[in-house]
Amino acid sequence: MKNLRNYQPTDDPFRIPIKELIWRQELGATMPLDFAFYYARKGRKILPVRSKPGGDYPAKSSYILDWVNQATSNLTQIEAWAEWFPGCNFAVATGKRSRLVGLDIDVKKGAKGKESLKLLQDKYGEIDPAVETPSGGFHVCYEYPDGVDHVKNISKIDEYPGIELKGDGACLVLPGSVGSNGKEYKATGKNVEPIPCPKWVLKLKKYREPKRSKGSKANTGDTIPEGERSTWLTSQAGKMRYSGTDQDTALISLLLKNKEHCDPPKDEDEVEKIIESVYTLYEAGVSLELFKFENLYLLLE
Repeated sequence: MKNLRNYQPTDDPFRIPIKELIWRQELGATMPLDFAFYYARKGRKILPVRSKPGGDYPAKSSYILDWVNQATSNLTQIEAWAEWFPGCNFAVATGKRSRLVGLDIDVKKGAKGKESLKLLQDKYGEIDPAVETPSGGFHVCYEYPDGVDHVKNISKIDEYPGIELKGDGACLVLPGSVGSNGKEYKATGKNVEPIPCPKWVLKLKKYREPKRSKGSKANTGDTIPEGERSTWLTSQAGKMRYSGTDQDTALISLLLKNKEHCDPPKDEDEVEKIIESVYTLYEAGVSLELFKFENLYLLLE
């Protein structure tokens, strides 16, 4: 960074300005907690997440149950999480509570996020990512739009593969955090403060898989035939709810299970309905024996 020769570093860890955070990051002198404090002071809701897979929990999954409601701007609580979960990363919740909407540009495993980002830029103008991810992808952040009650998460956007829309009930890992490959999430220095959300972001549409004929078979694993799909998918959702998997991660996982195992796959809207029903009706950590799916899946099939 420029003009820092005579800069005096801030002593108060709760109030480090963003320019200093970026400078410290370039020197390798930041921690996930530093950026968590910064965004919490802006009123964003913060949660602790895993830096690596552990047991049944994937990387980037939350350490706390009901994180959608428990994510907080309370600096004392955030500092306590850093002590309770040594080495944890921090994420910022997206949605109305945090006044934040995000785009997640993915390049892992051949995802075409950068190509789709260029298509969006060609159509709508320059889009400056705020964060570069450890895999080489990006996060773009916008202010939550006024007059809107709910922004839906879209894991697969029509015409723009590799890009996810993060709205209510989702989160983005913060700069300073470390990916499972050992590399950092880095602030780019651009649009560090979210800019107003363009109208085109809210008009992005979900990609829908072409329906397969009834005679076709699932590509991998055991095939779940029509008439048994909702029972099986609801059971899978219940297991993830019980284990504490956050709703956004559970939806992505269940959509994949639906595509790979159900013949034919159920519509994505129906899979989302299963997740929403299970996560609304049941508490995390409740014994699976208490999950009564009979009436639920009859409504969903």
